[in-house]
Amino acid sequence: MKMILLKTGLIASVLFFTIFILLIIVGSFSCVCGAENSFYCGFYCWFSISLFSLAGVFVLSMLVYNMYYFIKSKPQNSL
Repeated sequence: MKMILLKTGLIASVLFFTIFILLIIVGSFSCVCGAENSFYCGFYCWFSISLFSLAGVFVLSMLVYNMYYFIKSKPQNSL
């Protein structure tokens, strides 16, 4: 159980950090290319929200999947 939570936590940390670095790169490149405020308040905002949401759904689904098979593989006591 602890291993599942540790693995999921590490994957989530790496995934969110990678997304954060990607957004920094995209934002910096957009600034150098002369993006206006409408870009950052429009596309960039929705892009980052959707990217973080998809990552959150992925992490939660991975956690639920692993927990389901952990509980399923656990031997059941029969009375």
